Order: sequence, then C-alpha cells, then structure tokens
Amino acid sequence: MAGPKPICPELEKQVCEAYRNGSNILTVAKTFRLNTVRATAILRKYGVPIKPKGGASSAKVRPPSDATKRCTRCLEVKPTAQYQLNPATSDGFDTRCSACANELKMMRRHGIVPDEPTGMDFFKCCARCGLWNITTKDFQGRKTGKRDAYCRICTKVIKDGFYLNNKGTILPKEKIKRWALRLEMIAAYGGKCSCCGESAPEFLTIDHVDGGGTSHQRSVGGPSGVIRELKAKGWPRDGFRLLCWNCNCTRGHFGACPHESPDAFIVEPKPATPIHVVKRCPICGETKPLAGFFKNPHSFNGASPYCKPCSITNRRERWQLLHSGKGFPTGPMGLGILRRCPRCELWKVKTEAFHAASAGKTGGFQGWCKGCTRIHRLQRREAVNQADSLRGKRLRFYLVQAYGGRCECCGEDRWPFLTVDHVFGGGTKARANGGPSGGYHMYAFLRRQGYPRGEYRLLCYNCNCSRGCYGRCPHQTG
Repeated sequence: MAGPKPICPELEKQVCEAYRNGSNILTVAKTFRLNTVRATAILRKYGVPIKPKGGASSAKVRPPSDATKRCTRCLEVKPTAQYQLNPATSDGFDTRCSACANELKMMRRHGIVPDEPTGMDFFKCCARCGLWNITTKDFQGRKTGKRDAYCRICTKVIKDGFYLNNKGTILPKEKIKRWALRLEMIAAYGGKCSCCGESAPEFLTIDHVDGGGTSHQRSVGGPSGVIRELKAKGWPRDGFRLLCWNCNCTRGHFGACPHESPDAFIVEPKPATPIHVVKRCPICGETKPLAGFFKNPHSFNGASPYCKPCSITNRRERWQLLHSGKGFPTGPMGLGILRRCPRCELWKVKTEAFHAASAGKTGGFQGWCKGCTRIHRLQRREAVNQADSLRGKRLRFYLVQAYGGRCECCGEDRWPFLTVDHVFGGGTKARANGGPSGGYHMYAFLRRQGYPRGEYRLLCYNCNCSRGCYGRCPHQTG
C-alpha cells in the first residue's frame, strides 16, 4: 500500500516557521491542508519542540525525581519517574506505575479483564464521601470493565436528588415512553380484546392465560416491567393474550367471563331458613316433635339424631357389648390396642391411625382415623369455599342493584363487570390507613353503611381502571 504523498521541503519549512510564530497544530494543519498527524511528523522531522496541549501555561510540571510513590496494583514503592503524569490526582501522578498501567492497557486491548482486583485495587475510595469500600461489592460495574467513581450509597443519593429536582420534567417523559410501549404491545397482540373485541387502547391489558400475573408483576417491577420483558422476548404468544379490563378482571375474580359462560353468573335468591318443628328418628322410623329428642347444640336443628327412647336403648346396648368383651376383636394384638373408625368401619392401631386428643375424649384419641379426618376436612373446606363464593356473589349482586345496576359512564348493565369507584379518589390511601381492603370486604362495609351515594358510585372495570391508570376515560374524552 502506498504511503502518504510527499511534499516539497520548502512547504515543510513554511509549516515549521508558522508553528514557531505561535500557531498551534490544528491551525497549521488547516492552513497547509494537512492532518494533525502529518503536521506533527514534519515538526518532529526538523526538531521543532512541540508545545503541550493548551499552551505553555498548562504544561505539566514533573515534581522532583527523588520523590517516591506506592503503586496501587503491584504495591511496590517506585520513584515518580516511573509514573505517568495525571493532573486529576492530588500529587500529579497516576495511581499505578507505568508498567502496571501498560499491562492493564494491553489486557483491555485484547479483551482480557481481570475478574478480581489485585493489591490496593481491592479497595476504592469514593469520590463523593471519601470512604474506602470494597471495589467489587460497593461500586457499580460498567460494560467496559471499570467501576463507578461513587459508591452505591452516594450514587443512590445523587440519583434521588436529581429525580426530586427534575421530577416535573422526568415524569411526563416517562409517561410518554410507557404509553408508546403499551401501544406497541397492543399492536403486537392484535389490537383488540380476544374475548369481546374491544379496541380502545385505554381499555386493553395483557392477560396471563395460565394465571400468575400478580407474582410476575412483582418479580419484574410492575406492569411496565412485564411489557418490557415481553418486548425483549419478541412478544411471545404462548401463555399471553390481550383482554379488556372487563374480561380480565371478571376472570380473575370469578374464573369465567359473561361473554363465554353467562349461565355461571345467574344469582338465585337466598332460600329462607326452614323452621324445624318435627324430626324423623332413623332407628324407629317415627316422626316426632323436637321435644322428643335430646338437645345437641352442634346439630343444625339443635336436636340429637335419635329420639330419646332409641338413644337410651342404643347407649345401654353399647355399654353391655363393651363390658361383655364382644366389642373388641380377638387375636394376638390384645385388648385395647386397636380401635374401630366409625366412618370407614375398619379396625386400626390407635397410636398409628388416630390423632391424639385430650385424655377425656374417647380414650385420648379422636373419633375418626387420620385418613377419614383428612377427607372430611377437604370436603368441608370445599363446601365452605363454595358457600363463601355464593355469599360473595349475592353480596355483590345486591350492591350493584342498590347503586342503580349500571355503569354511570358507559351504561354497562352486566353486574360481573361493575365495581365500586371512589368519586374523589383515594381508594388506595383509604385501604392503607385501615379501611376496607377491597372486594367483598368493601361490599360488606358499604352494606353496613347503608350504601352511601356521596363518595361512591358504580363503574365498569374498563371505565374505572382507565381513570385510575391514565386519569381519563375514552367515553368522556371522545
């Protein structure tokens, strides 16, 4: 490859003369149409001393050669002549000797960065607080392999102060960025609700098909974090879909949407509690008044299952069978080791198959075996959950009817889509200060207050969530 085009000696002498007259390298290079490297080479060819950058007044003055300094990498004490000049330090020399600085420079040039700092580089002094901290622990790393000049605590203080001083400028910009990101997400997932076809961007949100949206938001820093993660993964379709607030919230609360299964939201009125006056005894088969049964507070009608004569006869027969020895099995296990579960009607070892109870209760063991007790608890829990779900549906249905039965903004009249809105805001603050926690607790609170109208109103999830997230509703802004 051919070298640079040679110039005549007379032009080179003119370059040197212009530089001696006070012009800097950049001015000389522009005057003679040269680059700074070529102009510098000409000056060195004729032995012209090159001025330091910034003029003679800013020339670096090297301290006396007999001074010494300890290198922060190799920890050796060397004369200052073996250090590069650095006006940013207190003594005017670099913190590392020339040998260590050149070694690190070559390592970075070949892409080799030491994993752990050596020598005094294990500690670093924060440029703000002046405290020495562990380099790898207390200083944030960069992509270039270097560390920040400030420790993590000072960095946080600086960032927080910058945010507070420029909050009025930062928040509008972040709001615009989040809205643009949400519009990109809506366009990537079809631009409309996959259930009802709603297309207003304020009403659309991302839905986790298999659930787990709350834990996902907590792990990535909120809804915006979820959208950023989906964008980084290329907007995956598996496990995610676009729904409006109405369809998404009803699926979260009830497990279904009225658009797909309207029969699941038919609320039947609560049946009247029957008044039991008579009862049938399962032993004798006779129907008798409740006065003919012993009292049992644990029964739903307050009476024992058997009538008085049958109960007395049953207890007498059980006592005679027990004391005659026929109530226990015979065999090598011995008397009193086994116990019969009245639910599964099997004889089992007391200490292994029955839970311990108080000494005065059935010989120190519970009545049912462990397996039957577990099955009974699961069945009871399922029954209680179903009863609570039905009670909550009725409570919400009656609240919707009390507040007019339709959204005050758009007129939506399907009760699963309707919720209570705080007219003047402050719902989150009220819950944090000990108020009703929302949901059915809120509905019960409003029922106890007589369904007040001043501070509360009925809105659908679309209108309520769009007001809470964006401060506006498309139905009002047009």
